[in-house]
Amino acid sequence: MVVKSYLKYIFKDIKTLASKLIAIIMIVMLGIGFLVGLLTTAPNMRFSVERYYIDNNAADLVIQSATPLTESDIDNLKQRSEIKDVMPYFMIDEVIKIHDVNRMARIMLLNFNENIVVNQLKLIKGRLPNPNSEHVEVVVEQSQVYLVDIEIGYQTTVMNQVFEVVGIVQHPWYFAYVQEVSPLTQRPIETMIYTDESFLADKTYTHLAVTINNPHNYNLFSQEYKDYMENVVENLEQTYNSNFYYTTRNQNQSYVKFQNDVKIVEIIALIFPAFFFLITILVSMSSMTKIVSDQRIQIGTLRSLGYSKIKIMNKYIFYALMASLIGVLLGIGLGIYFIPAVIYNAYLNSYNLPELTIAGNFLMISIISIVMIVAVVLVTMISIGTTLNEKPANLMRLKPPKKGKKIFLERLTFIWKHLKFRYKSTFRNIFRNKRNLVLTLIGVAGSTALLLAGFGIKNSVDYSGDYQYKEMQLYDIEVTVIPNQINIVSLNDYEKIYLMDYTFKYKNDDYINVVSPENNLLINDFLNFKNTKRHEILMANDSVLVTQQFAIKHHIKSGDTIELEFQGIKTTFKVTEILDYYFGNHIYISKNLLEISYPINYNKIYVKTDLKDTLAIENLRHELNLDDNVLQTSFDSDIKAVFEKTSESINSIIIVLVVSASLLAIIINYNITLINISTRQKEIATLKVLGYSEREVSGYVFRETLIISSVAILLGLGLGKLLHWFIISRIFLDGVMFVNIIDWLSYLITIILSYAFLGFVYFISITKMRKIDMVEALKSYE
Repeated sequence: MVVKSYLKYIFKDIKTLASKLIAIIMIVMLGIGFLVGLLTTAPNMRFSVERYYIDNNAADLVIQSATPLTESDIDNLKQRSEIKDVMPYFMIDEVIKIHDVNRMARIMLLNFNENIVVNQLKLIKGRLPNPNSEHVEVVVEQSQVYLVDIEIGYQTTVMNQVFEVVGIVQHPWYFAYVQEVSPLTQRPIETMIYTDESFLADKTYTHLAVTINNPHNYNLFSQEYKDYMENVVENLEQTYNSNFYYTTRNQNQSYVKFQNDVKIVEIIALIFPAFFFLITILVSMSSMTKIVSDQRIQIGTLRSLGYSKIKIMNKYIFYALMASLIGVLLGIGLGIYFIPAVIYNAYLNSYNLPELTIAGNFLMISIISIVMIVAVVLVTMISIGTTLNEKPANLMRLKPPKKGKKIFLERLTFIWKHLKFRYKSTFRNIFRNKRNLVLTLIGVAGSTALLLAGFGIKNSVDYSGDYQYKEMQLYDIEVTVIPNQINIVSLNDYEKIYLMDYTFKYKNDDYINVVSPENNLLINDFLNFKNTKRHEILMANDSVLVTQQFAIKHHIKSGDTIELEFQGIKTTFKVTEILDYYFGNHIYISKNLLEISYPINYNKIYVKTDLKDTLAIENLRHELNLDDNVLQTSFDSDIKAVFEKTSESINSIIIVLVVSASLLAIIINYNITLINISTRQKEIATLKVLGYSEREVSGYVFRETLIISSVAILLGLGLGKLLHWFIISRIFLDGVMFVNIIDWLSYLITIILSYAFLGFVYFISITKMRKIDMVEALKSYE
């Protein structure tokens, strides 16, 4: 009967404590949601693409031969133990006419009569080619920023045969929006066409798509997989010498771009959850401490009735377990599905991605959940443990308020004596309850720091783009031409400069674009060079300028000697400056130096125009596309559009971070305010009895919160700047760097939002103060 009455009492008590328990549920839900969501997003993104690779049997390795592959070559490779599947095919990069414009097409001849074993095409629309059709039926790669849109039913003539498009497909090696370049002509690929191998009378193979046995079941994005593939290639090179060229998946542009973008998510995910976890624990501890404090008399009564400490403690452990468990379950739902989906979908601007697949991540989620629940229970045990150690007689009395102590400000008499009474009491109360003071400082400063860091990441991306494409690149059009065919009639009326731009080998493990202008002085009108200290640099006869990301990666400094290789010729150069540069890896070398070792073949033109009218720009674009010597044109708007897509992807991540930080700030402020009101009920009731108006009473309570929060916001701005610097300094991707800067507007927005959250909490908390029962609050229990 006693047990039944005790259980009834516990469940009745839950109704009384509902608001405080809901606060714990909400903070745990938010904490777990963003812990699980941010920590599982990167693994889920990799898992989705890994499943896509497996489902389409994507090649681990592509082998290319300078001469046609023989049946003997193919059979020998099939017999090797490390090789699983081999699919030979013919590939050629050819200029064809599409909508009356010359386009560089990558044409692959596959065996559509049999199942395509490796790099299986995913049909997006239409159907696959029929090898026995009257025309040569083809399918084309799904259009994107670098690939032209070709509709089903379109026909064109290639090698005196009619090509008819019957379907749109997606090749697993080309799912990212990156620019593929023909290795022979250095011309960007503008469409990818797949047709049956019967297009050629004789079966000729130039490439092999190969899958590798993975006996250790390495994750396809792991370092172990990369090392394993390097060993496989080394073994093949030893067997076949230099007859073949090898491209592993780790060298595939789509794979590399995706891996780099996931790293950005991963870096953010490693930093932000620590704040959520810390603040969740602090708020839970404060809430449970307040619950225990409010029930001191009940605890004393139970102790005097003979209930053991363990039994009483179990009651509060039950509350903590219930609240944290509900919060964890709700948070897991939020974290597993919502956050990864939002971030993953943000990248659809830059990829033709498969649907998001949620990996189990059971171990990670379980560990996070258990740690969170255990942490909440532990802080509960600490809170109740301190109270239970007191004598029952003391517990049955209301806990006396803490004695007031002289604060530092009181010692500054020239300030203190001029303060009004309400401000003196406010400052004394702030330092009387140190736990609330610390909690408010940490909670508000933490949420402010998260807000500022989120806005700051966006600033870093945007400022990097603005500097690169507005400050540094002063030209309007970049035209790629057939080497030395630089007399482009359409450009005669514009200011221009000719350049040599080719890919050189650096050491034995990397490649770099080497750019050399026709005129060292003239190039400064097209590229505003600055060093890493943002001082302007003029290109001279001895200039060798290395972009900073490549310099950091290879530990290159001004004055160092570097070795470059092109067409089998190796040459050393002395680096004169490191450039402030954010997108791309380049080395700008004076023509005077480069022509000593290499023939100068101009294949790029930078053009400055004063065209503002959209129609005039499109007319010029059309004229350039019709010129047979022009391989590609990139207008300023095209370059910015690609960057804006990256910026849009970052935007969605920032929105998630800002929303989460905002919710965190609201929950923290609301929880602290409730605790403050609950703790001060007798004071508030006394003020009302003495005739204070509701506005004056509210000011008495919220003035403290406002002052503490203002200090916390200032601390949060400094902490946010530090957090932003830490995140940006860890984002180190191939050819990409972000400037470490936060715009003043981001500081202003962060401050406004932080105070707006305070105002919101103030508004919804006023009713709590008005509902205080003055008779009950002033009742004596002695």
